[in-house]
Amino acid sequence: MSPETQFDSSTYDDLEQRLSAFRFFIGLLLAVLGVWSVIHIMGGDMLRLTFTASYVIPALMALFLLRIGRHYAARMFWVLITGLEFLLAVHMLGEKVSTELIMLIYIGLPFLFFSWNNEFRTTIALSAFALFLSVIAFAHDVLPLRGLFFELPPDPIADPAWNILMGRLTIGLMLMAQIWHFSRRSNRARREVHKAMFAANTATQAKGDFLANMSHEIRTPMNGIVGMIEILQTMNLSVNQSRAVTTMRNSAFALLRIIDDILDASKIEAGKLSIELDPVELQPLIEGCALTVQPLADELDVRLHLLIHPSLPEWVEADAGRLRQVLLNILSNAIKYSSSRLTGQSGQVRFHVEPGSKETVVFTISDNGIGMSEKVQSELFQPFASGEEYSRQQVGGTGLGLAITRELVELMHGKIVVRSVEGEGSKMTVILPLEGAIGEKTRPTLQGFTIFHVAPQTQYERQLYHARLAEAGAMLEFVEDPISFIDSPPRPAERPIFILSPEAAAQFPGLEVDLLHRYPEARFLQLSAKRNADFGFIAANRYQIQTHPTLASELYRGLSYLAGRSDFELLEPSTPAPARAFELRPSDDWSPAGYRVLVVEDNAINQTVLATQLDLLELDHHIVSNGLEGIREWQSGLYDLILSDCHMPVMDGFEMARRIREVEASLDAAETPIIAITANAQPEEAQRCRDAGMSDYMAKPIEMAQLRAKLEDSLQQPPLSQRD
Repeated sequence: MSPETQFDSSTYDDLEQRLSAFRFFIGLLLAVLGVWSVIHIMGGDMLRLTFTASYVIPALMALFLLRIGRHYAARMFWVLITGLEFLLAVHMLGEKVSTELIMLIYIGLPFLFFSWNNEFRTTIALSAFALFLSVIAFAHDVLPLRGLFFELPPDPIADPAWNILMGRLTIGLMLMAQIWHFSRRSNRARREVHKAMFAANTATQAKGDFLANMSHEIRTPMNGIVGMIEILQTMNLSVNQSRAVTTMRNSAFALLRIIDDILDASKIEAGKLSIELDPVELQPLIEGCALTVQPLADELDVRLHLLIHPSLPEWVEADAGRLRQVLLNILSNAIKYSSSRLTGQSGQVRFHVEPGSKETVVFTISDNGIGMSEKVQSELFQPFASGEEYSRQQVGGTGLGLAITRELVELMHGKIVVRSVEGEGSKMTVILPLEGAIGEKTRPTLQGFTIFHVAPQTQYERQLYHARLAEAGAMLEFVEDPISFIDSPPRPAERPIFILSPEAAAQFPGLEVDLLHRYPEARFLQLSAKRNADFGFIAANRYQIQTHPTLASELYRGLSYLAGRSDFELLEPSTPAPARAFELRPSDDWSPAGYRVLVVEDNAINQTVLATQLDLLELDHHIVSNGLEGIREWQSGLYDLILSDCHMPVMDGFEMARRIREVEASLDAAETPIIAITANAQPEEAQRCRDAGMSDYMAKPIEMAQLRAKLEDSLQQPPLSQRD
């Protein structure tokens, strides 16, 4: 590419700035030369007049080249020719020449007229040239060089004092003019930058508002879809109908995840993605993630292995939602890329959570999928880069998930490491600093348990169960050959527990009978990969749990029940699996009888969904369409709780909540629980609800389990109808 065409659109503004400086300098120089020409004519100094006039020629020539578009040639010509003329003037005039003026005009011009980034070689060469001329000019008489090349004219007449003063004044004026010019350019550039930043911020705000509004508008009908699907799941469906409804529900939540990805990408761009730390129970969160992706793993013929190491802290300081988002993004990718459709084999995904050093937790997710090339790995966390393009081609997606994941991990002051071999699988390790937090102790001890794991299939399974059980305090023995084990002398054990895998039950028919004959007090923990199996106690001495994934909470609960240990109760995972149907039975210690709920919602579809959900929960309720009607109905004193949308005509939920709280404060009355139900899923909306005086917050779509949990938490006092 020639020098004349080396500037593309990305450097056009830089070129224009340099040409502007060049034109200004040439114009300033011509003006100075014109003034000094008049001074030399008046003083009769023809030699200086000749040199002065000779400087006009390259300046005019440079302007001509600029006019015809030869920008690079114009700059090169002027710098080179003028430099040589300055050196000639020094040689002819010696100490009578105004060296200060020469150096002021020349030194530094290569950096003003040429781009360091786009004309690097030219700038270096001209800088060296300027340095060389400067040394020659200042050391001309010392070297000595005068008269070495040709005969010099007679020494010119010395300058009068006023002439020297005028020369220095000219130098000062030129310097001030240049400072003014560059200051003006700097101020203009600053204004343009501020204008561009304002436009960019305005555009970002507009985009954020649009995306938030889009999320709100989509979540409103999605609440109707998800709500009605959950209601369908409570009906007496056939197997095929249940499968169809489950597919609809998974698709709805997949759409919501896409919306959340788009919103998070917008927050990353605006620098507004944030982390909020709260005490989080780690095991239920991790098991909830595993349950969430379980239907996807079943659909794609992928076995999900879960290990939650028993030495992990039970409670940590973390952002539960963001941590769940990171784990689900990586887990879902691992499952998708390990599907039998892509690999031709049964997929395996291993999800291990173990303690690290210095209060860190290490999340490792590995798979035997198709793997990634080095090029894909290098661009994996860039939004819409080739790595994510590759992802979308293979399994679909927005191309934003891993970029958001990396941003979240960095916000949590952690790191993510990727190891992958194309055709052999991938391994992602997330290391997060999670400090321990204070919370209710729910993890049991397995001290005193005697457990026999019958016929483990692989060394990996041995490692899993050793970590789950032996490192939790149990006495664990692996039984490779059940026949030899039965024939051997009985081990001393009180109520031994035998873990039977599906493979062991199929390979050794009648195994339980033989074990009971040898160990009359034996108990059996049966593992089942069938999703429609009966779980829990299936006989007096047998408890069944699911596998792939095997949940630590279910494993420990089953073992404790079989061992007759009822001194502790394990909690269910705190995150319900989206694919599981809602169970209508309320908690044993809570009854909805007598409570009355006021629903404030303007959308007809959402009114229908909430009414049906509350009917299924056996809660008496009444529905109004805006905040003003809500206040009037609340004043009747009949309602134990209010479920309110936030954005409604006439009066929104925020204003309604503020007015109710004002009335309650003036009467010194107990606060009525107000639960916000809104389609805006942003954290700022939750804070806005709390600021308005609302008690709690739920983002649409509202799941039955979530709604019931919120109601149970809020309705702790006896119903108003039963109070004195």
